[in-house]
Amino acid sequence: MPLVRHFLVRSWLLLFALFHVSVNGQVSHPSLGPTLFSNVNTVVDLSAVDWDKIHRSASHCPWLILFYNDGCGGCRWFAPRYSNFSTLLKGNYGSDVLQSVTAGAVNCAAWTETCNMYDISSVPHIKFFYPSCTDDGGRMCASGQMKNVALSSDRRAVSEIAEDTRELVKRHFAIDDARLERCIDMHFSLYASKADLLQSAKKEPRKQFIEITDVHATDIAGGFFSILFYDVALSGLQSPESIEALKGFLLLVSRALPSLSADLVINALQALEKRFSVACWRRAVVNAAIPFEGEPRKVVWRTCKGSAPQYRGVPCAMWLLFHSLTVNAKIADDPLNIIQRFIKFFFTCDTCRKHFMEFKFDAKADKHFMEFKFDAKADPVLQLWSAHNSVNARLEKETEGADPLVPKRQFPTREICPECYGAEGGFIPGKVAVFLRTRYDWSKLSRELAVVKSQWGGGGREADDESWIKGCRDLFPTQEGPSVLPSLWGWVSLVGFVGPVLCFAFHLPRSRRHTSRQYRPKV
Repeated sequence: MPLVRHFLVRSWLLLFALFHVSVNGQVSHPSLGPTLFSNVNTVVDLSAVDWDKIHRSASHCPWLILFYNDGCGGCRWFAPRYSNFSTLLKGNYGSDVLQSVTAGAVNCAAWTETCNMYDISSVPHIKFFYPSCTDDGGRMCASGQMKNVALSSDRRAVSEIAEDTRELVKRHFAIDDARLERCIDMHFSLYASKADLLQSAKKEPRKQFIEITDVHATDIAGGFFSILFYDVALSGLQSPESIEALKGFLLLVSRALPSLSADLVINALQALEKRFSVACWRRAVVNAAIPFEGEPRKVVWRTCKGSAPQYRGVPCAMWLLFHSLTVNAKIADDPLNIIQRFIKFFFTCDTCRKHFMEFKFDAKADKHFMEFKFDAKADPVLQLWSAHNSVNARLEKETEGADPLVPKRQFPTREICPECYGAEGGFIPGKVAVFLRTRYDWSKLSRELAVVKSQWGGGGREADDESWIKGCRDLFPTQEGPSVLPSLWGWVSLVGFVGPVLCFAFHLPRSRRHTSRQYRPKV
């Protein structure tokens, strides 16, 4: 009997431990995930700013961390500069205090909760982190003891970022030779780990890239999904005005592009207005079954596919979505004003938001750079087209973050619409309007979405990450109403706790005598 009771105790504990591990997480190998720094080993990709888990010396050293969104045009422009800055930190001899700094990056599209933790509502955003605790006896600083200072990333040269960072190190970090050597040793260790990860990653041979110029409705759906899943989740519902802007945008999409399931998102928004969370919002967006191609964190692009994963994608799809709205919405709905209000509150790309809100350009630099203001009485189709070409003209000269195989150019090109050009080479607005209305006619484009929906078997997409839906079930009750029974995990947790206690209580009174004999010290 004692053996049986002993076995029961051990079995209950083992069952409880195994189930707890299987539910709460599992050990997995590190991976890069979606990143703009896949070819740069001097920028450490982070999923969370949890210093104790990054490296044993991480909380002893200063960090410069870029918070970004891999689908943000401004972030893509800034990424090469940040990469160049990171190479300045790679010094072997510690001749500069700047070399105590390690460059890191967090993709807010993939790790929104981390960005929310540090109040990141627009990107790109740089923060300088430094230890605030003493270093007595090699003690590690806790995560909460790392302080941070915001650093501007607005169109800055590498030398300016380096100088500002150097000054922050001198001001906030008591550096000596030992600390400097520890920090240099740490980031070289992290560089080596990322280099090994890049080396071990199996890269398929690239196929020859061919740009697709036809509009695919799945890309429009992908743009709509992405701006809700990433940008709205990061921005949150900060004010009654922002909630109204989001409602107005969703209503516009619901009326103009009815196949995109915006009405289901509207229903979820009503439930989340007073109790918004990233996890619940994302669950609602995923379960709306917006008919894009791919998976929630890996949208497949066709029209907006770039020559490499870091190019085009979401910014391109946004323009497709906005053009489709101006073509298919009623002029009385004032689509441009609704789009601008939505962008004001929910575009996380700070530079993009400013440009779209103002449309003010340098008239001296180029004839296309002019102040542009939307007119509610004018044709929204031509107004957005003109604004888009103004942006293309501004970006033509930008090479950093731009797709080398898909250069910015005026649209439509002669190849796509020869009748849109006059004898002197300029656009004929009337012909352009006809072309755009034909190109973005939703009654024709939406046929493609029916094929995508049929491939789901009518079930739509379910969230494939349990963390998205944790704690949200009471906000989205089933038709039968909320269950009064504990969940499976609740039952197992209860039994897992009570079982060992009962077995131990049953076992202890009968085994004291045996236990005292067994462990009696020898005299």
